[in-house]
Amino acid sequence: MDGSWISLTALQSELDYNWMIEVYCTDALEAGVSKTAKPESEDFVKSWNVYRLVDGQQEQPASWTVLATETTERTITDNLSGQADDWYLYAVEANYATGTSPAGFSNVLGKGVGNEAVAEEAAALSAMPNPSRGQFSLEVPFEGEWQMFDLEGRLVMKRHLTQGTHSMDVNLPSGSYLMVLSSGRTQATGKLVIL
Repeated sequence: MDGSWISLTALQSELDYNWMIEVYCTDALEAGVSKTAKPESEDFVKSWNVYRLVDGQQEQPASWTVLATETTERTITDNLSGQADDWYLYAVEANYATGTSPAGFSNVLGKGVGNEAVAEEAAALSAMPNPSRGQFSLEVPFEGEWQMFDLEGRLVMKRHLTQGTHSMDVNLPSGSYLMVLSSGRTQATGKLVIL
């Protein structure tokens, strides 16, 4: 849906990781489409295909590991603990009455590799003043995609920012927000409190 993937970092190879992907499928009546309508008008999601793949295999779907195909289950679980240390990501396709969508890809997730450098970057995104009334300066350590999420994981703002100091003015409800700056496998995170 209109959400976003949040990068999770510092995965140690000796720990047991289980990932859960939640999806939602609707039927024709919920989507406002008559079940007797012609198939080409049925533009609702009937099921999902979910895959795990190694970074670099995005253009090689035959090499993807199938986690679920044509499923209507809301929860799909994956366990990375038995997988080799590598960079992984997930692909999700929606199955419509009229065909299958192109795959959407998650962020890249490093299991047992490169985590020290990522964790070092994770503390580098800071805002001043913090707490703020919506106006603050943001120190951006590298060029990338800057996103803000509320505490329920909803994307509330997104911008492409260059390295340097940026004056920000946001109009958001009071509360705590997670900021994520991503560029390839490099990521920085920070928290912002809006008064």
